[in-house]
Amino acid sequence: MLDQMTLRLLAPLEDHGYTLPARLMPDIALGRMFSKWLRGRGYDPDSFETYDHELLDRRPTVKARLYPNELVTEFNRQIERWMRDGRARWYFGERDEGAIAPLDRVLAALPAPEAPE
Repeated sequence: MLDQMTLRLLAPLEDHGYTLPARLMPDIALGRMFSKWLRGRGYDPDSFETYDHELLDRRPTVKARLYPNELVTEFNRQIERWMRDGRARWYFGERDEGAIAPLDRVLAALPAPEAPE
C-alpha cells in the first residue's frame, strides 16, 4: 500500500513543490484508517502477513502489513476519501503548514468523486 500512497499523495505533492520531510509519516495515519475500515467489514488486519519495513531515517525498522492485492482498489478509495474529507488537511496542518498550499492544489486536481456503491 506504500506504493499507492506514493502514487496518489506523495508524488502529486512533489509535483506541486512539496517534499515530505522525514519526520512526517502519513502512511501510519492511512494504515490506521484502512485497518479500521477493514475491521468494520469483517477483515482481521492483524492476520495479514507482515514484512520488515526499513525507514530511511534513524527510526527503527517496523513490521508493516502486506495487504491482499484484491484490497488495493478499496485502499485507493480510502486514500482519496481521506484527502477529500479534511483529514489530510488536518494531518498536514498539525505538522507542517507548508504542505497546505500544495495539498490544496493536489485536491483541486482530483477527478470528480465516484458515486457511492
